[in-house]
Amino acid sequence: MTSMIQRASIAATAMGIAATLLVSHAAVAQAASKIPVRALGAITATSKDSLGPVVVRALSNGSVMVNDIVRRRVLLFD
Repeated sequence: MTSMIQRASIAATAMGIAATLLVSHAAVAQAASKIPVRALGAITATSKDSLGPVVVRALSNGSVMVNDIVRRRVLLFD
């Protein structure tokens, strides 16, 4: 009797998780459709420098600040 209750409980939990995933997927798809898409210009510069593990922060002016943890440096990309 106990295993039957446990199976029912597991099934109910699985159904709840599946329903939550379906709702969250629909919300993400709706939010993604509102993000504007813009074309990028031609490539004007390249760098052969590499990065290690980083922490990235987007700034309000469109630039990106990158903290290269291993090499102990902070870079600003525009």
